[in-house]
Amino acid sequence: MATESSRDRQRRVDRENHAKVTWSGTSTYYKWEVVDKVTGDRQRVKIDKDNINQEMIRHSPAQRRFDGMANEWDVCTEFGSWGDYDERYRDYHDGDSEMESDDEGDDERGNPPPNPGPYQVPVPHVAAPLPSSNVVDTPASPAPTADREFGAGITYHLTGRMASRLPLLHGVYFSACSSLLPSVAPLHQNVIYRAFGGETQPRPLPDVPVNCLLYQLLLCILEYEDCEKLLPTAMGLCDLHPLSPSLETVIRTTVRTRRDSNVYLISPETTTPGPTIVVYDPEAAIFCCRLEDRSFGNLARNLFRHGIRFNACLPSKSVLLPPPASEFVFATVPPVVPPGSPFDKNVYDRFVELRRYFLVGHRRRAALLLGGLISRIARDVIGDDMECERLILEGPSENVFLCAENAMETLEDGRHLCDDILSIIEKDYILGVHFQLEVKPDSYSYAAHSWWPRASVLEKNEPSVYHWFWDDHNESWYGRHAASLTSDDTFPEPKRTSKWKKDAHVFGAIRRFQRGYRDLCDNVVANVVAP
Repeated sequence: MATESSRDRQRRVDRENHAKVTWSGTSTYYKWEVVDKVTGDRQRVKIDKDNINQEMIRHSPAQRRFDGMANEWDVCTEFGSWGDYDERYRDYHDGDSEMESDDEGDDERGNPPPNPGPYQVPVPHVAAPLPSSNVVDTPASPAPTADREFGAGITYHLTGRMASRLPLLHGVYFSACSSLLPSVAPLHQNVIYRAFGGETQPRPLPDVPVNCLLYQLLLCILEYEDCEKLLPTAMGLCDLHPLSPSLETVIRTTVRTRRDSNVYLISPETTTPGPTIVVYDPEAAIFCCRLEDRSFGNLARNLFRHGIRFNACLPSKSVLLPPPASEFVFATVPPVVPPGSPFDKNVYDRFVELRRYFLVGHRRRAALLLGGLISRIARDVIGDDMECERLILEGPSENVFLCAENAMETLEDGRHLCDDILSIIEKDYILGVHFQLEVKPDSYSYAAHSWWPRASVLEKNEPSVYHWFWDDHNESWYGRHAASLTSDDTFPEPKRTSKWKKDAHVFGAIRRFQRGYRDLCDNVVANVVAP
């Protein structure tokens, strides 16, 4: 450590912060395998690249060790146990012959929990680094200590997925948790967790370091005017103030902006030409830069798993044809209900059945890329998370260059970046919008009713409950509302657009926080990247 330069130190700190959230494809991985079951001797063996995820999932957070200096992970059942998971998963693999014959032996602490889904981000363990040693008879890593163990005494107060998401979504430094931070005051206390993507929070909020950190950062963003006027107490709480040197370098080399355009072009790290990722929020652009592994696959998976809207575009080779004259792309779009007809469960069930036939071909992938609610609905309709990820990774459909409607952005040489998209009417159909004829004495009109918020509500460019990523509050509400739509007893009436707009409103403090954090991210990108 004594000879470590400031730049190397920043890189190491960034790696360690990233390791608190997930593991990276740029690290080296080792497993301590049993070589003698009698004496219990183990040998450190490098894990094949294809087996990294499997091995990391099979070991609990306490059974993983990360060395930030060497950028290496070590896994071993002797490092720790499943802790709170022991009883829950003790019998999970009973009778599984493959597990019983595993190199790790018959130690029940090696039994893993079920494979997490795409929205369950595994939280790895960070402990003191392994010393360089060729000793075979025992794992050479020291036992974890309370101040180094991620989550112990620091983040267990946080609800839902906040602990695993805050470093990537908001650049929070948990290492900045300190008893020296000012205590949490009653002001805005009930909205702190909601502002950072949580669903609920304890009341009263415990006066612990991690809550004090989030509270100071909340106040900082609420008072934000420009990068030079953030509250002094917020210095060093996140990677944007002051801007991390390594993050600044990544933004400069990864993000491109266009004049008179609100899109951000993300260049994946690759040795071969591939899709260009387009995101639509400055927060999303910086999120991409916080990922240590910025390969196309990892960028696309993380954007999808966090419900962030993006596109993976390919450049066209010629001038594109104009879009079709008609917006009516499906025989049942838009659905029209006769005047006076009830919007009962039979109408909704018929729509759900037809939506399965509508959400095929390029529309499946286009819906998944939209992030937020539409992506969440499409994921349920498709019903297979692995298939969803396959669709977003395979790139645009074969017919994407046949219509100029698919052009996302114009390049300097006149070509276009193209990807599968959905028109407004297609988005509304997925969201269950039905039109009903309303006849008046001197005119008539069609009133829109929907069981989910319309696309115009979801995509309104102002703070709301439907913001740039899919948070825990969104997921909880989605689960309750989806359950009510399948119930005969609690089936809801569809709402008019004005009612959905009212439901999308958020508290004033959260609204100011969302606007302030966007302005901060926008200024950071604008100051670092030349359009």
